Amino acid sequence: SRFAASYVTLTFYVVIMAYRRDVFDRYHFGIWLIVLVWLAKNARLGRGQIAMASVSILFLGTASIVGTYDYFRWQEARWALTDAALSRGISINSLDAGYEVNGWLATRTGISTDCGIAEHFFCPERRFAIVAKPALGNVVLDTRVARQLFFPMTHLSLIERLYLR
Repeated sequence: SRFAASYVTLTFYVVIMAYRRDVFDRYHFGIWLIVLVWLAKNARLGRGQIAMASVSILFLGTASIVGTYDYFRWQEARWALTDAALSRGISINSLDAGYEVNGWLATRTGISTDCGIAEHFFCPERRFAIVAKPALGNVVLDTRVARQLFFPMTHLSLIERLYLR
């Protein structure tokens, strides 16, 4: 039916847009609910079509909520390692911890970074880093577990890059 083809096309577009434009799927969840309500009131849809749309929105909503939960657990582990690094005396200008850490700490502290917004605050030339998979030849100084639902037990590590000593 035309409804099914339109719905599948719209769903595909939203997924592609989410990955190509750095827009998370959870931002679309409210729009999907509005579209479903509008379709149910204004379009001549059968119960099967409404059920199909409702089930897909339920799956999208569940994935969005669980994904957000996992993202927050990941960030908690990253910030805990940042605090551990700072308590060890590692300066923020020696730490590669990604956008959320390097970008926000640079903004909050007023410390200018050598790898600013043009590099999305990724700083591969820094001696210390927070990583998901430590490469061989690095020293792991501390580890935290992000207790996620989709990807349980993701380990993040504070490392020293020995090749930058």
